[in-house]
Amino acid sequence: MPYNAASLPIPDFRALFEAIPGLYLVLLPDAPDFTIVAASDAYLRATLTAREAILGRRLFDVFPDNPKDPETTAVRNTTASLLRVLQQRAPHTMSVHKHDIRLPDADGAFEERYWSPINSPVFGAGGEVAYILHQVEDVTERIRLEQRSQGERQSARDLHAQVERHSEEIQTLRESEILFRTLGEAVPDFIWACKANGEAIYVNRRWMDYTGLTLENAGDLPSDVLHHPEDFPALQECWRMAAATGEPYETEFRYRRHDGAYRWFMARAVPAKDAQGRILQWIGTSTDIHERRMAEQALRENEEQFRATFEQAAVGIAHVGLNGQWLRVNRKLCEIVGYSHDELVTCSFQDITHPDDLAADYAHLLQMLAGEITTYTMEKRYIRKGGALVWINLTVSLVHHASGEPHYFISVVEDITGRKRLEEQLLEAQKLESVGRLAGGIAHDFNNLLTAILGYGELIEDEFVLEPRAQDYLHNMTLAAEKAAHLTGQMLAFARRQVIAPKVVDLNGLILSLDKMLRRLIGEHIELVMLPEEGLHAVRVDPGQFEQILINLVVNARDAMPDGGKITIETLNATLDADYVRLHEGVAPGTYAVLAVSDTGTGIEEANRLHIFEPFFTTKEKGRGTGLGLATVYGIVKQAGGHIWLYSEPGQGTTFKIYLPRTTAPAEISTAPSLPAPPGGVETILVVEDEPAVRALAVQVLRSRGYQVLEAINGEEALRLVKGREREIALLITDVIMPQMNGKVLADRLQRIHPDLKILYASGYTENTIVHHGVLEPGVTFLSKPYTPTVLARKVREILDNSAPA
Repeated sequence: MPYNAASLPIPDFRALFEAIPGLYLVLLPDAPDFTIVAASDAYLRATLTAREAILGRRLFDVFPDNPKDPETTAVRNTTASLLRVLQQRAPHTMSVHKHDIRLPDADGAFEERYWSPINSPVFGAGGEVAYILHQVEDVTERIRLEQRSQGERQSARDLHAQVERHSEEIQTLRESEILFRTLGEAVPDFIWACKANGEAIYVNRRWMDYTGLTLENAGDLPSDVLHHPEDFPALQECWRMAAATGEPYETEFRYRRHDGAYRWFMARAVPAKDAQGRILQWIGTSTDIHERRMAEQALRENEEQFRATFEQAAVGIAHVGLNGQWLRVNRKLCEIVGYSHDELVTCSFQDITHPDDLAADYAHLLQMLAGEITTYTMEKRYIRKGGALVWINLTVSLVHHASGEPHYFISVVEDITGRKRLEEQLLEAQKLESVGRLAGGIAHDFNNLLTAILGYGELIEDEFVLEPRAQDYLHNMTLAAEKAAHLTGQMLAFARRQVIAPKVVDLNGLILSLDKMLRRLIGEHIELVMLPEEGLHAVRVDPGQFEQILINLVVNARDAMPDGGKITIETLNATLDADYVRLHEGVAPGTYAVLAVSDTGTGIEEANRLHIFEPFFTTKEKGRGTGLGLATVYGIVKQAGGHIWLYSEPGQGTTFKIYLPRTTAPAEISTAPSLPAPPGGVETILVVEDEPAVRALAVQVLRSRGYQVLEAINGEEALRLVKGREREIALLITDVIMPQMNGKVLADRLQRIHPDLKILYASGYTENTIVHHGVLEPGVTFLSKPYTPTVLARKVREILDNSAPA
């Protein structure tokens, strides 16, 4: 059946116009007066105006008072819009503008409101413009929502801008059925009317277009089909309460569209009553609020996502007041500083910041508040609950109010304590490496001098008969030189420049073999406990150097307990994983055998722990130590591919842990050294040495024992000297480190001509020309400086008597 407005039952239109919520005026098209002939209750309430004060008057005589928007501007804009409606016979929407509504009994106070006016023509039966419908939408809440959105999350700004409040309401006409029907079709909302029992008596075209139904067949469709099943029970309860109380109601629900989709609507209804107060009809509107609901849902989801991100972030996050007070903190920040959420929000960032870091923090904050910077990053220390320090990387930015004033700070906190510890370890290792290179270089030159001193001292003792006093002087000189040689040996050990002879050994066996000697060293007032672990991994070390490690550590432990105590020597197996490696610079993951030496002594201050492995650093009183003991231990351990770590607190004793890499090779059995060969011979020997005193000593010692000796200051001179006579030479004795050409290059060039030539390298300092990380390459013979004439003679004879070339 086609739509026929005239056939519909018509309610009391004056009551309808005055009762339905909506901001409407009905104006006569009598330009320029535009006389007001009707006004909705909603318009009167919104503008704080009485109906009798405006009906029959010119629109611009009763235009709401607005001191911030001069009347001339409002009149000009509104007049232009109304004239455009008359000329174009079509609706015209004006731009949003602001009105200040004077509040009653408020001493001239104003309330700021925002309006969005729409002027629409209402045509008479003859097609002429009979009235102008002046519709006003109060968009104050939307504008305020948009304003509040500013300064909040950027991600929510676009969503807030979409929130619109559609609260169009229809004006109740005081006159004809035609005017009512025209108004019903002109508004963008659904307009409906029903009897007191809920039977529909009117729906407008927009409702029918949306649902695909007409008034006649709408009653044949169950109400729960038109409404979302989840919303229908609440909608029924709302209608039951309204019917029982006779009060207007407002509710939100989802309406089913003709294609099956649902959209959110807001329904408002008011009762039309007779003189006795009985409900005759319900008149209502349904406004599409789908976009607003979707925006609100998105805002809630964004808020939930923000809260989850805030709480579950892998870094500490906090909102901090301008006075430094913690306003909001996440779980990770509480973990970093060791305080609970409730404890942290009762204090300020100043309370847990290290005092030495506050000045830099304040300087950055002042720059930010002055607008000189927008963010800053710094490293500083927090004081954890309990007093421990934690290093953090702090990034701070400033949040402003919508007005532009500073609001609060956002702080992002990353715990970098582990990284700072690694940096300290790396710096310490680099410092020790630099000191080691220096010590090695000094030891090289010093060993040359000691070779000459010890060598000539022995020659004097062998060749001259001295008076007793002279013999004492010579003996004391030799003792001093030997002590100096021992010191240079320790320096070379620290610098990892010693030539070593490592073997696969059982650490437990080595330690137990030293038991008696160690107990004699520490004395009866100190208890020695050994805790070897069964099945200890085998390691590859120089046995003599390992003994030196253990003796140095035990002696240091003894000296830390002058009044007695206990030393514990323990071995165990350990596997260092990736987590351990991350916290210890230069350590490789793997399986290790561990030697731990602990004491119950005085402990070591933190300031001293930073320098404990440096050569010549000692905490002992003058004359009780050289400061090379622990430096020697450090160098030996590093040269063996291991690691050493110190654990100590003042008054709590000290523990040194040494990690040596495990080896799966079988343990080696040491053979007894062979007896020295006769010291003399007639072979031709080439001596190449850039240090004159050492070269003269070697030449003299060898010639005195019958050898034919050729001498050269460097490799180039040696090649010129023996050119054409290479095969006459039985042995080359060469320093390893020389200018222009090192000893290894010289030996290689001579052996290409004379493959049977035997080589003896002599040096007080090693480099990777004849060794690999301090270990002699296979087949290489080496004489460590300083040496004595007797040692040199025996070594030469030993090599010459060996049939295979060295």
